[in-house]
Amino acid sequence: MTLHDRRLDSRGRPLHPDRSVRRAQSTSFAAVLLVVVGAFHVVHGLTALLSEEFVAPPRGYFLGEDMITTWGWAHLLLGVAAVAAGWSLRRRVMWARGVTVAVVTVSMMASFLWIPFYPIAAVLIIVLDVFVMWAAFADYDPKAE
Repeated sequence: MTLHDRRLDSRGRPLHPDRSVRRAQSTSFAAVLLVVVGAFHVVHGLTALLSEEFVAPPRGYFLGEDMITTWGWAHLLLGVAAVAAGWSLRRRVMWARGVTVAVVTVSMMASFLWIPFYPIAAVLIIVLDVFVMWAAFADYDPKAE
């Protein structure tokens, strides 16, 4: 292989096919995790909407004790948004990374506020959100898209 046979990127560096494979793998990983996070939010939302006695707010919760239905709708909408963002990220839509960051940030905040209701599930979602954020931008190359 001569110097002229090598493919170069926009900066004049040789292209490495393994980088594009890693990029695709990390993006796919983020997309799948985001769909899983969305499914968790949908389950939390449906649980809060369909069985309010199953979700008991702690006494003195600063957001109010009568907000279970509101929390249910919020988690349901957030779950649908997360699944849609995960699907778009998997399809490599141009705007999907930005939407992923927004959805994951809102998901982290909602899960943090959901900790008094279901602490283990809320912390699990926060951990998955951190992995989604990391995987969405691992090996991110804006010139490759």
